[in-house]
Amino acid sequence: MRRLLGAVAISGLIAMGGTVALAAMSPEEAVKARQDLMDTLRDASRTLRPMMNGEAPYDADAVRREAAVIRDHAGSAITDLFPEGSLVGDSEALPAIWENFAAFTKAAEDLKAAAGALVEAADNTGDTASAAPSMGSLMGGAPEAPAGDVALADQPATEVYKAVGGACRACHTDFRQD
Repeated sequence: MRRLLGAVAISGLIAMGGTVALAAMSPEEAVKARQDLMDTLRDASRTLRPMMNGEAPYDADAVRREAAVIRDHAGSAITDLFPEGSLVGDSEALPAIWENFAAFTKAAEDLKAAAGALVEAADNTGDTASAAPSMGSLMGGAPEAPAGDVALADQPATEVYKAVGGACRACHTDFRQD
């Protein structure tokens, strides 16, 4: 219920004029709104994780639904909740967000792209031709990253979910205090 209310509140703010409504928020309201958004992302991931780890039956419709929640709450839905001057209260945000907002924006967009790819990959439950080893991995190097979210969407959903998790970790590593 809390997740639904948070998602509705954030969606309502965006529908009321996007950044205009968000800009009118106090710094404390911005912190609360982004904490609610992060709770929504966490809840979606908690639904996905057991399926991706083989601990719960795989449900492509649930994967699509939860990945869409992540996609729809990523990108500008995240960055719009970090206006200048909103590093107040119990925020876990680091000053690095505002010091390198372009990198922060890219991280939020990377999450959106990975989650969008997971929406598309939800029916990919096994190995696919595009999941074959790359030349780099065959030669002992690191596997090559897929060339964008289109290639990523052709991978098995479990692999695409790893990209979603990687996008979360990358952003938290650089922009969130532990």
